Amino acid sequence: MKPTFSIGDAIGAPFTLLKKKTLSLFVWGLLMTAATIGVYSQLIPMFASLPIGPGEGEAALDQYMLDPRRMSLTVNALTPVLYLAILRSCWAGRPRRGRR
Repeated sequence: MKPTFSIGDAIGAPFTLLKKKTLSLFVWGLLMTAATIGVYSQLIPMFASLPIGPGEGEAALDQYMLDPRRMSLTVNALTPVLYLAILRSCWAGRPRRGRR
C-alpha cells in the first residue's frame, strides 16, 4: 500500500519537532537570523556612502551598482554552505539504515 499524505500530520509536524528538539530548533533559527543580519548589515555602509550633493553622482552610482552584485554573490555562495551545515546537524542524531 502506498503511503498517503495527511494534512493534519503536515500541520502538526513543526509542533512535534518543537516538542522533541527545542534546542536544535532554536539554534537553527538563531543561525538563520544571524546570517540574515550579517548580510543586511553589509548594506548599511553602501547606503551611507550615497552622495547627497550635486556633481558626485557618476562615480558614486558606479560604486553603488557594483556593491549589490558583490552582496548577491556573497549571499549565493554562503546559502548552500549554511543549509548543508543545518542538514548535517539534523542528520547527526539519526541512526543509519542498513549498517550495523
